[in-house]
Amino acid sequence: MFTNFQTRLPQEFCLHHVNQRTEFIHFKENEQKVYYYCTFCINENTQLHGKVESIQRVAYEIESNLKIAYYPVLVQLSKQEKIIRNFQNDFMRIFEKWKKYIQELQDKCQFYDFEEQIKLFYFDLNNPSTSEKQKKIILLKMQAEKESQVLKIQQEIEQIKISLIQFKQENTIKMGLNQNQYQIYKLIGEAEQQQYPCGIQICKNFMMASSEQEVKIWQLQKSDIDNTMQIKEIERFNYHKGRILCSVYSKKIDWFATSGCDGEIFCSKLVGNKWVTVNSKKYHHSSVYTLVLNNKEDQLFSGGFEGKVGIWNINLEKNTITFSYELLESQWSIYSLCINPSDTCLVLSKLDQTLVLWTKNSQTQQYEYSDKHSIDNTGYRSNFINEDKLVIQYSQKDITGVFNIKNNKIIERKDLELELHDAEVDGDYLFPTIYNSQKQVLIQKYGKYVYVIQQLSNEKLQIIQTIDCQDNFNYGNLSDDGNILVIWDSTSKKFKIYSIQMQTYNSIFLNSEYNSFQNTEFSKRED
Repeated sequence: MFTNFQTRLPQEFCLHHVNQRTEFIHFKENEQKVYYYCTFCINENTQLHGKVESIQRVAYEIESNLKIAYYPVLVQLSKQEKIIRNFQNDFMRIFEKWKKYIQELQDKCQFYDFEEQIKLFYFDLNNPSTSEKQKKIILLKMQAEKESQVLKIQQEIEQIKISLIQFKQENTIKMGLNQNQYQIYKLIGEAEQQQYPCGIQICKNFMMASSEQEVKIWQLQKSDIDNTMQIKEIERFNYHKGRILCSVYSKKIDWFATSGCDGEIFCSKLVGNKWVTVNSKKYHHSSVYTLVLNNKEDQLFSGGFEGKVGIWNINLEKNTITFSYELLESQWSIYSLCINPSDTCLVLSKLDQTLVLWTKNSQTQQYEYSDKHSIDNTGYRSNFINEDKLVIQYSQKDITGVFNIKNNKIIERKDLELELHDAEVDGDYLFPTIYNSQKQVLIQKYGKYVYVIQQLSNEKLQIIQTIDCQDNFNYGNLSDDGNILVIWDSTSKKFKIYSIQMQTYNSIFLNSEYNSFQNTEFSKRED
């Protein structure tokens, strides 16, 4: 696996200043040419200020993109190399066994017991058929051993063939997904937004998100002419006293809740054409980092800086929020909460690099402490992908961890970890991990990249698309139906709207399972 590059620059030293190395470049798009400059060139020519870029920075970006582009192929080749080496070792063991057997036969031919052979010799004179029978027995044994070993070798070769075919098909999918026409989520619209928009939620034709301490409502508008989408701000509220960090949106009705640095929770419901907002009684005295609505949508969970979880009873119809009880296990800050589909397991991800499991008591219907599991990095975001399996994204580790809940215990699955091949730290923890059961896709943010991930039939996770957000500080969310993905990054200061390509999604991931590509576009591609 490559880690370092030997960058070959066409011009290493400055043409105008002797013995000065070039440290900056300026790319003129109209000329499609790169110009190289040293520090003295920049100081002498003020027109270059703000136009040149550091060679080291650009080289770093190029190398990062190359690593991401080629990493899946190199991983597959490395796996194939290990498999073939194992087959080679198996062949050698077969050959050694065969060689030993042949040697034993040769030894039998070279040495014999004289008296025993005299008896056989005189006995064979009277029974000539006995010698022929013994020869046939030996030959049959040799033939059987030969066929057995040849069959083993043929089976091993067939396994290599199958493995290589699977690798070729997997690689063909990856190569296809790197092309724009095979993207799962394709960019179809943009809209400027200068302030940090945390707590993005998308439901039907609406999107809500914060703008520092304001809540804004946008309408998603699809063009009748082409397949593009625009968003238009239609309403804003200003009832928070601090920056908004998180939110939840109901899947049943137009209702959402927001919270953040002021520790208050506000709930808003659309009644007619007007949003009606109520706020909770003060419970959190510091920032709330995460809000989770259970699947029945009758309870809301809040956690953050103080290290305690508030559990609230929610009535969507009446738009009321009432504090019920709290979960308090330690004072460490909570970055993430996730709950399983049956609302029986709640997992907290805490600053002290632990995961804490709370399970619902069937009699009291309250959550009780069950288990704590130490991890080697802080978990920034989490989500359940089925009833007893959840994923964790670490803050400074480019790996998505996988954990099972079994017998009220948290069990780490190292065998299912997914490498994201991004060496940078994560940046901000406020982009949630999203799993959409309808489309069976996992949206995972790490560093400046957003990954679209699918779980294979063998439980392994596989990256099927990588979106470059240009900056570590990015936020987003997925619509309830999984069709629309919205991402905002601090470099462009724009909402970027992505739409799922249903034809591509269905043909690649629902109809093909390493069997045949005859009915897909990939059958037309060259190796």
